[in-house]
Amino acid sequence: MNLTNLKGSIRAAQYGAGPRAHALIETMRWVPSAHRAADARSPWQGVTTPQATARLLLAPANFAGQAHAWATALTNAHPGVVAETWAHVGTTSFSFPSTHVSPREVAGLPRRWQQDLFDDVCRHFTHVMMESGRPLFGRLHGFDVLAEADALRERGIQVSMVWHGTDIRRPIVERQDNPHSPFWDATKKGHVRALESRARRHGQIAAAWDGPQLFTTPDLAEHLPGGTWVPVVVPQSPWRDLSGPQWAAPLRVLHLPSNPWIKNTASLRTAAANASGVSWSFPGRMPPAEVPSAVADADVVADQFGLHLYGVAAVEAMHAGRAVVGLAGAPLQQAVLRLTGEDLPVAACAPSEVPELIEHWQTNPAIARDLAERGREFAARWHTGPETAQRIVEALSLDA
Repeated sequence: MNLTNLKGSIRAAQYGAGPRAHALIETMRWVPSAHRAADARSPWQGVTTPQATARLLLAPANFAGQAHAWATALTNAHPGVVAETWAHVGTTSFSFPSTHVSPREVAGLPRRWQQDLFDDVCRHFTHVMMESGRPLFGRLHGFDVLAEADALRERGIQVSMVWHGTDIRRPIVERQDNPHSPFWDATKKGHVRALESRARRHGQIAAAWDGPQLFTTPDLAEHLPGGTWVPVVVPQSPWRDLSGPQWAAPLRVLHLPSNPWIKNTASLRTAAANASGVSWSFPGRMPPAEVPSAVADADVVADQFGLHLYGVAAVEAMHAGRAVVGLAGAPLQQAVLRLTGEDLPVAACAPSEVPELIEHWQTNPAIARDLAERGREFAARWHTGPETAQRIVEALSLDA
């Protein structure tokens, strides 16, 4: 077994551990590094509680800045709501906007510190949305999300949970009818076992939780049948400010994966190597501030070829008026149709089929142009904030 698989297998065992063993493992994981957060303070220490009927905290993941985008959408659409985010970040994390940020090592700080933080949260907020099954208060409740949620409820806080993707998407379920799934990768068996074990654990949390649950990508409806879809929020600026596509041969195709393994970049590269009549761009992962310039130099964005989903990158491309191509098979198309009543404006094909599709578009650019226009309209309707804010207000019964 290689080192990567060994680490994955160890993590799988940790996720599968019982409550006491899990608490011990997490304590051993975070306490030794807690000195890195020695100067951390509660973001609400000594802060006056806002005069608002509904005060919502979203924490602690803020993946791709989505929690902050939701908070902004809520406060813009519903002035009676105060929404703040609190992100736990590592030293190698990309920086996304958040109301408050703490090093993730606060999880290992002493219980007294955690208790003071817990008290501050209970004084400051009426609602807490817990992200991705991640605890907010470290050792205080044994790294047990359900115990935290119950403790918050006992203090009168209304609690909800939100799931973003691989936190609850079970690899064994997802890959059943998807030959392109990264979860078939034999070189990543340990990692896949860890993801499966974590998703199972989180699935148990979701099944045990009787409060509101939300999810961000349409495919997760299968994993959270009682949940509420809340679309990702992507501001139209700077994307709508970019110059328009050229739609001239050779079409410029951009693939910019946040996770090449998940997005099946290797298969797309293989296909691209055999299609010289297209202008391909594979710049690799880059800081968020640099992405608009990369999109500006593209006509087509090749998004995701491992899983049946679309996310922030696809919506950014739609806002920019770029045609989007991705795996986007029947499971995703059907989920989007059920949730929105509309067809998803993403050209669906396997990675090996992308060159042929692009060559067809080069001969018939009006097809790509029409898809891009439908995508821009779809993104404006569903992914600019008001729809998401309304769904959160209704799901959480916020008095907005």
